[in-house]
Amino acid sequence: MSGPRPMTVASQPPLRPGAVHQRELADPGPLSLPPWVRSYVDETDPEIVSSTPAQSVEVAQSARHSLVTVRIHGAATLDALSLQRQTVEAYRWIAKLLGELPACEPIRFWNFIPKIGANLGEMLRYMVFNAGRFAAYHEWFGGVEAFDRLVATATGVGHTAEDLVIHALAADRPGVHIMNSRQRPPRCYSPCYGAFPPCFARATLIERTARTGWDVLIGGTAAVRGQRSIAVGDPRGQTLETSRNLAQLVRIAESTERPGIRPPSCRPADEWRRFRSLRVYFRRPADEPVIRTMVIRRFPHLSDIEFLRADICRPELLVEIEGTAVVGGETAP
Repeated sequence: MSGPRPMTVASQPPLRPGAVHQRELADPGPLSLPPWVRSYVDETDPEIVSSTPAQSVEVAQSARHSLVTVRIHGAATLDALSLQRQTVEAYRWIAKLLGELPACEPIRFWNFIPKIGANLGEMLRYMVFNAGRFAAYHEWFGGVEAFDRLVATATGVGHTAEDLVIHALAADRPGVHIMNSRQRPPRCYSPCYGAFPPCFARATLIERTARTGWDVLIGGTAAVRGQRSIAVGDPRGQTLETSRNLAQLVRIAESTERPGIRPPSCRPADEWRRFRSLRVYFRRPADEPVIRTMVIRRFPHLSDIEFLRADICRPELLVEIEGTAVVGGETAP
């Protein structure tokens, strides 16, 4: 299979009931996917599509889903222009491969970025990554006006190893991508967050069955209101604000019009019980106990919660939470 054409850049095992899962690594390196992804596709036995000293590309498939993983080796050592170009190439690989698969509709991305807060001249590494992602999406989807309709939800966090790792989960039918009314759409962020904005939906809805309802795949969510970081320096306040954003996404998902389904009403008390799994990224190890306590108290019914040390995209953000929820079906007992 031939690779993408060159381009010049323009501008873990099942959990036992009642157990809370914590994967805590002194040096997490490129973070792995959350365990729930295995209910869509088994990523442990992928097909190797390309393997060179500079990159590797893998694809895993199931009946209705596919997972493309691109790894850029040694991305932590790249200068800004090289990183931007390599990010574009990584996303071009994803677009090319998904275009050749039955499950071709992207529904979820994870971007594990090495040393995400490092300064690369005039921009932080995360801003450089965003420039590459923006250029790739512009090419893939045909312009910024299509982003809100076609760009899926995502996580973007940092790690301490060397590689840039991008995972793209796709389905055989499109999801419904939603934004959070408490937050400005990322593509509309002001230039103070980078010359090219981050591009992702806050969550993506995916149909399971009429009986079980729709899955809500919630991307990395932090203490951001509008476009500003809230409760700076306060892990308790940031966890509380993040949980409010999570609840709002469930409310919006429950009321979002979905093909063939009349949106039912969601009682306020149901929001938390709609969640099925969470992954909690925390920046500072000293903050982990208070974050853990607050999360477990808020979601006592969950047995699938991960707590991982990771760097967050903004230096003032101390916690980021992603997860899955279900709407249109019954809540957890």
